[in-house]
Amino acid sequence: MSQARTLAEWLEHPPARDGLLSTEARHEVARLATLLGLPGPRDEAWRYTRLSGLEQEALELGVEAPLPDEHQLRALTPEGVTLDRLVVVNGRPVPSLCQIGPLPDGVGIGSLSAMRQAAREGNSSAAQLLEHLDLLSQSRQRAFSAINSALAEDAAALWVPDGVQLPRPLLVLSLVLPQAGPLLSQPRLLAVLGQHSQATVLEAHGGFGDKAYLCNAVSEFHVQAHARLEHVRVQRDSVAGRRVSGAFFQVMAGAQARTHTYTLGGRTVRNEIRMELVEPGASGEINGLGLLKGETHLDNHTHVAHLAPDCQSHQGFRTILAERSQGIFTGRIQVAKDAQHTDAVQQCASMVLSPEARAVARPQLEILADDVKCTHGSTVGSLDANSLFYLRSRGIPGDLARRILIHAFCSTQLGRVRASEMVNPLDRLITRTLADHA
Repeated sequence: MSQARTLAEWLEHPPARDGLLSTEARHEVARLATLLGLPGPRDEAWRYTRLSGLEQEALELGVEAPLPDEHQLRALTPEGVTLDRLVVVNGRPVPSLCQIGPLPDGVGIGSLSAMRQAAREGNSSAAQLLEHLDLLSQSRQRAFSAINSALAEDAAALWVPDGVQLPRPLLVLSLVLPQAGPLLSQPRLLAVLGQHSQATVLEAHGGFGDKAYLCNAVSEFHVQAHARLEHVRVQRDSVAGRRVSGAFFQVMAGAQARTHTYTLGGRTVRNEIRMELVEPGASGEINGLGLLKGETHLDNHTHVAHLAPDCQSHQGFRTILAERSQGIFTGRIQVAKDAQHTDAVQQCASMVLSPEARAVARPQLEILADDVKCTHGSTVGSLDANSLFYLRSRGIPGDLARRILIHAFCSTQLGRVRASEMVNPLDRLITRTLADHA
């Protein structure tokens, strides 16, 4: 059984074996994480989110959990979609539960440890994949990325060679299964798409049981020139679960990356999404939907960096807040001096269903170029009384009328998912979740 320690103690004495990084590298990053420290009240980026008591809390790491049962796997798996599946439990890939069909030559799907072994045996694709590890996660500036890099034991990995289209969506199923005490789970995903390649990646995260846990997830996506990435992340944590997730994207010339984050539960959830448009003609989208109730606290932070001319970006977030939930959105558009002809849009809308719920929006622009088009907008409101009256006057019961209007509010986000095979499963998931919000 794993010993429970505080984060500071884990960083002072990380596991004495290779993990995500070599033993020497993980000790170096652990020292850096200690110097960075956990975000505190004076950190403006964490102004609205407190992970109270985390410094003193003893957390288990490297817990050997029993394999998830079929009910748990089905609960996180989209219905009616043919896909390849990687399963991660408490941060560790589980090869016996993975289901991978026939793949084009050169495609690599599996654990990072398996990729590392393949590289030792002369697999050049695996070697190239490993060269991209930890380049985007900002582990030199971001404390939780550094903690993940220092303490994660393995990762899920995807390599798509130049000119190859992934034949099916890849599902990365990440489960948190606490056993005795509070658990620290450190899932990691590294994906590299070669030039002119295409892939759809679905991350499905979930926690089970009533035990407390902290899931510190990091995902890195390298999208090479003229590649196409569609990324969907669904997070369904338990009421005792806390989640800090970082998703980092690097998009090269003429490439397109689209990411959609659906947050449907948890006690405290902070999503940080950073996208760098590095070369001319790159485009990116960051979309999100939060369906919150109880005392769930959701803090979305986005940062799109336009670093080259002729790039486009779109950010769109919508949040439903019921009961005593809180939703915070901080979205940043950064336009470098040489990034002329930038076209950037940012929109945030919140629907508040309870007088005790709270919504905060903080759009931010940093523009150093002069030939750009950048817009942002934010709205906070409640259900439209006239629309509700209209539906009820047509004989629709009040609860159903409310669900219809809330679903219509959410549908805008579904419309931005280009992977058509994912739309209906996501719609069904949202419909089931909304039954508890109206």
